[in-house]
Amino acid sequence: MPSYPRLIKRGNVYWFRSSIPRDIKQSYPKTEETFSLHTRDYQEALKKWREASAEVDRRFAEHRLRRLEPLLPELSDAQIKHVEEVYYSHLLDEDDDLRLDGMDEQEFAYYQELIHTMETLDREGIARGRPPVYARSEAEEVLTWENVDLKLDPASPSWPKLIRAILSASVRAAIAKRQRNEGTPVETPAMPQSKATASSPAASTIIEAWVTEKSRAKGGWTPATAKANQLWAERFIAMAGDRPMSEYTKADAREFKSTLLALPPNWTKIKELEKLSMKEAGRRATTLGLKPMAGKNVNKVLGFVRALWNWAEANYDNVPSNPFDGLNVKISGKARDERHPFKRDELEKIFRSPIYTGCKSVRYHNTPGDLVPTDQGIYWVPLIGLFTGCRSGEIIQLRTEDVKTEGDIAYIEVTSASILAVSRSRKAAMAVCSWRGGRSTGIRECSCGSRSH
Repeated sequence: MPSYPRLIKRGNVYWFRSSIPRDIKQSYPKTEETFSLHTRDYQEALKKWREASAEVDRRFAEHRLRRLEPLLPELSDAQIKHVEEVYYSHLLDEDDDLRLDGMDEQEFAYYQELIHTMETLDREGIARGRPPVYARSEAEEVLTWENVDLKLDPASPSWPKLIRAILSASVRAAIAKRQRNEGTPVETPAMPQSKATASSPAASTIIEAWVTEKSRAKGGWTPATAKANQLWAERFIAMAGDRPMSEYTKADAREFKSTLLALPPNWTKIKELEKLSMKEAGRRATTLGLKPMAGKNVNKVLGFVRALWNWAEANYDNVPSNPFDGLNVKISGKARDERHPFKRDELEKIFRSPIYTGCKSVRYHNTPGDLVPTDQGIYWVPLIGLFTGCRSGEIIQLRTEDVKTEGDIAYIEVTSASILAVSRSRKAAMAVCSWRGGRSTGIRECSCGSRSH
């Protein structure tokens, strides 16, 4: 009878056995490929041997390609559970093969002892959090299987959870094997065939890349915009946990929104809230009866985190649909209806401040002094807003040529050329003033309804 490489006989059963090629020996998870062909018939063994040789050669070729693939930084809970179920099914399938081949009394006694020993070691590893040394190599091997096929970074923080899943599957299988030893039928579950969905990177990693790209682009974010977007995105992951983007759900987004609706504006500057987490601050603010931030500000924050998801979905694989879509607070009426006009005493405080009565300097404009900064925006923006009704964004971007006269009425013309956000031209009537030392000496009543003083 001719001999065939990789074909061996153990007892009366034929097995396949192959060494690992030299070029992948250091990275391959096994020291050799060995498994039963489940037959005692030589001709049938040859047929299975040819099929097994082709399959093992394919595994070697795939491993060569996988060495070039990027490593996964972490595994999701779903991926780890998938590995556990695959390994559990494999252990019971292997047990089935042994029983179908048959065991004599001595082999059966040895097998019972082996099951007991392995179960004891695995249970101790789970209980003490110190797994036996073979558990890591078992986990490494399972990751290479066709229905798993995950390449995990050797330094990944997911390894302890993955190894625990391997031990859990082994203990479950030991229980089933002992039941089989007593003659109780235990069905081998079907081997999960689909690969676990690949995990997207952790949210913190994506936030860093998002802010970097948005800040680097020409005409991109200003430092203030970058800071605001990053701050609220990080507050979200601080509340929901730093996980792969694929693991966040609508429930996480709803909880974040609910907390925002309970928080007052500038909550980090409120003594009772400043040292609390965002979620705790929301609960405490509700208990204290603090007035929450306006709906439009809640929507602004939701927009920050929604933008992160949109960017991640465009730049990464396996990022699910945006959980923040459709969560905006519905605001009835016009946005300006939410804003209340200044009261008279509030206006008096503003216009009797050191900016208008004399301050130390532009930098220290809240400190009394001799300077009235009539050449600075901090002086003019409140005044123009008071007498014209212009928006602050429109006032800040005004140019001298936007101030015009028609007859004896002076007005500001706000156009799409001067204010990009405005699509049509509109005029805001403005009182004609003469200023000396920052004090009004005469304001004529004009058509906008300004008062005479």
